[in-house]
Amino acid sequence: MTMGMPVPAAVLFGCAAVMVVMATRRWRAGWRGRALLNLMMALFMAIFAWGYLG
Repeated sequence: MTMGMPVPAAVLFGCAAVMVVMATRRWRAGWRGRALLNLMMALFMAIFAWGYLG
């Protein structure tokens, strides 16, 4: 447990945050499709991490 949160959930939430930052940078660079893919993957990571929280 990491401050009351399971470690896999913390890792997944952290990865999802990084993916959102990557998507923002790709969106600004003009890679719209790849940015949307990154946002979709970040959303799925966050949903999966939420499942660990029960």
